[in-house]
Amino acid sequence: MTLSVEYSNFQISSSYEIPKSLRQLLYKAWQNRYEEFYEEEADGTISLEETLLEILDALGDRDDSLCHVRYVCMAIILALAVEPTVKAYLPNEQKTEKIWKSIVNWSKNRELPTEETINQLFPQKSLGSQSIDEALDVFKNLLQALNPANAKEALLEILDDCLEGYAIFPGSQGRRDLFNWWLLEVVPAAWCLQFPENVYTIKGIQSLDRNFLQDDLPDIFNNYKNQLSRLLLFNKLNINLDEVPFEQLVHYTAVEYYLTIEDELPADATNLEKVNKFLESFNHLCQAEAWEKASTIFRTRLETPTNDELHRQLRLWGYYKEQINISLRLFRKLDLSIDVICANSLGTAYGFVGQYQEAINYHQQALEIAIVIGSRDVLAVYVGCLGEDYVSLGQYQEA
Repeated sequence: MTLSVEYSNFQISSSYEIPKSLRQLLYKAWQNRYEEFYEEEADGTISLEETLLEILDALGDRDDSLCHVRYVCMAIILALAVEPTVKAYLPNEQKTEKIWKSIVNWSKNRELPTEETINQLFPQKSLGSQSIDEALDVFKNLLQALNPANAKEALLEILDDCLEGYAIFPGSQGRRDLFNWWLLEVVPAAWCLQFPENVYTIKGIQSLDRNFLQDDLPDIFNNYKNQLSRLLLFNKLNINLDEVPFEQLVHYTAVEYYLTIEDELPADATNLEKVNKFLESFNHLCQAEAWEKASTIFRTRLETPTNDELHRQLRLWGYYKEQINISLRLFRKLDLSIDVICANSLGTAYGFVGQYQEAINYHQQALEIAIVIGSRDVLAVYVGCLGEDYVSLGQYQEA
C-alpha cells in the first residue's frame, strides 16, 4: 500500500531506543545541506559521503559482531526498498528470492555465499538501464555485506546506488526526502535490529509487508537482540566504574562483563541460558546492595513474544525457583511499589510449586500493601489469587 508520507520534520519513532549521541548525530545530518542533492543552501563544507561514514561509524566498531549485524540489517532494509524496482523491470526474475534464502541460511549457520555463487547470480553485464543495474547491484552488495570484512564497503555501495543513483530514484526533488527516510527510519531501525514500518520505493512510501518478514525472514536477528537488550540495560544502569567504591568494584565489574560481553548462544540454548547474564548481573548488584539498579534488572522487559518483565517471564517459562530467588532478594529492600510486585511474584511462584501456605502468606502481604498504596486496580487480582491458594489447600470456607 502506497502511503502519503513526507519526512519534513525531524521525528524519530519512540519505538526505537537509540543512544542520545546517535540521535544528536542524526539531527546534525538532518540540518546539513548537501551539494549531492542539489540543495541551494549547500556550501560544500561537508559532503554526503562524510556524513554517511560518520553515521555508519556510530553504529559500532567495525570489528564488533553487533555492528556487523546492524550493517546487514540496514542492507536488508535497503534491499527491501529496492525490490520493487527489480520486479518492475524483471517481473519474472527469481534472483531476489534466492537472495532472501541466502540471508536465512546465513542467519542460521553463518554460511557465506561464495564469490562464484555471487558472480553467477550477478554477471558483469548491463541490462540496458541504470535503474535495474543499480537495483541488482544493491542485492549483490547485500550478499557481500554478510562477510564482516566487506560489510562497510558493501553498505556504502548500496547507499550510493540508493541515495545518489537510480536504484530507487524518487525524482531529483525527492532525493532529500529519501535521505531523510534513511536518517529517521532506517538508521534507528538498524541500530535496534528491527525493520521500519515504511520503505521508500520507486512507487513512493509503502508499508512494509510484515507477512513477508514473518514467512521469509523469520527471527534472523534473535541472537543479537539478546545481546543488544543487555547493552541497552547496561547503559540504563548508568554505571561508572571510576566512581564505584573499591569494595564494590568487583561486583560492578562483573555486571559490566555480563551485560556487555559479546557472545552467540547456540541454537538449542534453553530459555534460562538466554537470561543467565541478567540473573548474574542481578545477583552481583544485590551483593553490592545496589537495590535500585537490581530492581531495574528485575523489571526489565525481555525480547520475547509477550515482552514480559524478567521476574514474570521466569514464571511463564516454568523457572519458579529462579523467580522466587530474585523476588526474595529484592523484597523489603525498596519502597512499597516494588514490594507489592515482589510479594505477588512470590505468592504466585510458591503456588506453582505447591507451597500453598507460603503462597497465602505472600499474597496476603501483596493485598495489604496494595491497600496501603491505593492500587485498587490490582486488589481484585490479589483477592482472586488468595482464593485460589485456599482452594488448593482445601480451605473452601476461607476461599
